[in-house]
Amino acid sequence: MFKILLVLVAIIAVVSAQSPVLNAIMYSTGRPWHQIMGEVAVFPMAMNEFNNASTICWNFEGLDPSQTFALHVHEYGHVTSLDVEGQSTGGHFNPFEADHGCYPDARHVGDLGNIESEGIGYSFGCFESELIAYSGDASIIGRSFVLHADADTCTGSSGNAGARIAWGVIGVTSEADVYPASWNFDNSSYTATNVNELYVASLIGTQGSYNDTANGVAILYYDADEAVDTFWAIAAIEVTQYYIGAESQIAIHIHQYGDISDASGGANTGGHYNPNGNEHYLRNYTNDIGEGNNDLTPSHQGDLGNMQLVEVVDGKFGYNNSVFIFMEQIPLQTIGDGTYEEAWAAIGGRGVTVHFGPDLGTGSSGDAGSRIAQGTIGIGNMDYFYSEGLSDLVDEIAGWRYGWEASSSTGSASSSTGSASSSTGGSASSSTDGESSTDGESSTDGESSTGPNVDAAPGVSVVLSAVIAIFSVFMLL
Repeated sequence: MFKILLVLVAIIAVVSAQSPVLNAIMYSTGRPWHQIMGEVAVFPMAMNEFNNASTICWNFEGLDPSQTFALHVHEYGHVTSLDVEGQSTGGHFNPFEADHGCYPDARHVGDLGNIESEGIGYSFGCFESELIAYSGDASIIGRSFVLHADADTCTGSSGNAGARIAWGVIGVTSEADVYPASWNFDNSSYTATNVNELYVASLIGTQGSYNDTANGVAILYYDADEAVDTFWAIAAIEVTQYYIGAESQIAIHIHQYGDISDASGGANTGGHYNPNGNEHYLRNYTNDIGEGNNDLTPSHQGDLGNMQLVEVVDGKFGYNNSVFIFMEQIPLQTIGDGTYEEAWAAIGGRGVTVHFGPDLGTGSSGDAGSRIAQGTIGIGNMDYFYSEGLSDLVDEIAGWRYGWEASSSTGSASSSTGSASSSTGGSASSSTDGESSTDGESSTDGESSTGPNVDAAPGVSVVLSAVIAIFSVFMLL
């Protein structure tokens, strides 16, 4: 009887109090995106009193039925390439150069284990890892979860797990705010010897991503060797005019959380990223290259500005699509007494949000309207920045923004935005680690998180809460 009571207490406690500190919304690595959909969530060590391990829970739909699949953490959160190979995420996350293995043996930090699908293609469950961390060398924030077509055999350099069939960037959720500052979510990817130069976010429409209302990519670049106090923010997005009308500008901001699980309105990315507690400010950019840093008025660190309409192209269902671009140099304000490198590292795992209208520079957030696209900021793979065509996209945006002559002509942003309507190609044919590739909170400051009334992609956070409760029960039995 006493054990039964313990079980009931555990279920009530977990369901009512436990939420993930990190999550990744998973989708197929190639078109159609929504053949496989799901979520992987990380629950902190504090919830597991037995062995000081974090708990990783998953929920997938659209899998081949009655099969075994490997789930790993990969080095990069770079998920913009549309080829079916998914190689831009790099190899298993292995900061300590361990041999590949399976729990509980010695292994990569990214070696999580195998999952099983049911007869109708669903899979849900949990397992543990004592290796993952939320800051420092072993931090998985801004990296990616990758699901493979085959089982991890626990042998060789990567387990012979086969093709990469689904992926998602690991972002910080609002739950991270309830944990002590010593957990250091704010500087998760920073170490003294390793400063990431590139972040990438794949932008997906919030009006139910089945409808492809908006697709694009945001690129954030910081050259640590130059010891500068700015970073480049570059973005392109294609939006169906049915949702935004004839707007010539739409706002783009960095938001506090990288939780994109609210597909209908983007509410879970929270408000603007504002670690210093500054007032909102619409920066006064000039037409000259790199002059945005001349305006040093304090602002939210997430206050990027407005994307500009540059082209109208044919879209689906008889509607035109508007192509918007953004390219500016943004002041990188320090966090407390930290360095610029620490401030830059804190951006990883947060969110990029594109709004229905322009940032007006008014109120506490610019009164930019509803959230029409969102993405989680992942650590970029510099090799794929060049090979998949993102560098060509940057050239094209620079041509639009500053009158540069682009080094290559791609016609329109719809062919090169990474997460837009066609693949840029150029991806490597095999993994570097032996895996085959052939097979927010609601804003109360003028930004609405409610978009047009379109069917949203299914959410899975409630299912994950149930899964974690069941998992805790088995630990007590």
